[in-house]
Amino acid sequence: MGGRSGISTRVEVPFTVIINNSDATDVVEQVDTIAQMGGSTNPGDGINRANTVLNDSGRSEFLQSICLSTDGLRNAGANVATALNNSKTSTIGLD
Repeated sequence: MGGRSGISTRVEVPFTVIINNSDATDVVEQVDTIAQMGGSTNPGDGINRANTVLNDSGRSEFLQSICLSTDGLRNAGANVATALNNSKTSTIGLD
């Protein structure tokens, strides 16, 4: 787990089938424990890094996909449109 002064920036939630509100609440409570350490949102670099990893070590005989979640608009790093165009020209699908 990363972070400063014992504050976690990561939480691992085991595979959970959400059947009822209690299950959903449990997952939300775990996610709510994550502390934001910075203030930058950098999806373009995330897309570029995923592209590199999948192109360099992915298995081309299988569908390769990037699923990106973010907390807001880009305010740091690579241009998202450029990163997306790079992904579209490779063998990687975008979700």
